[in-house]
Amino acid sequence: MNDQILIQSIISIFTVFASGFFSFLLTLYKIRSENKTKSNEFEIKNRELEQRLTELEKSQRHEIDKLTAEYELLKSSKSDDMQNEMLGKFFSGELDFSRLAKSIDGLSQLNNKVKNLK
Repeated sequence: MNDQILIQSIISIFTVFASGFFSFLLTLYKIRSENKTKSNEFEIKNRELEQRLTELEKSQRHEIDKLTAEYELLKSSKSDDMQNEMLGKFFSGELDFSRLAKSIDGLSQLNNKVKNLK
């Protein structure tokens, strides 16, 4: 009789343990599956964001290159305009290099006086 009670107790304990262990394994599997799914979702989202960032960088780089080219063209145009204007003034007599040379000499003398005052 004692043996039967012991066997029934062991069977009851084993049944409870087996169902608990089975439940634990199912829960563990479910959690791992959910984590893997979330990890895959984050990975996909990360790739999408990296792709978007790359597209924005290319777009902005294109805009910067375009603005730089426009600036260089405008700068070159202004420089050419200034040179043409100076040549026009020189040939029309408005620009006198002798007066310009005297002005430069006067400026260098003034600069020397300022240096001496320091």
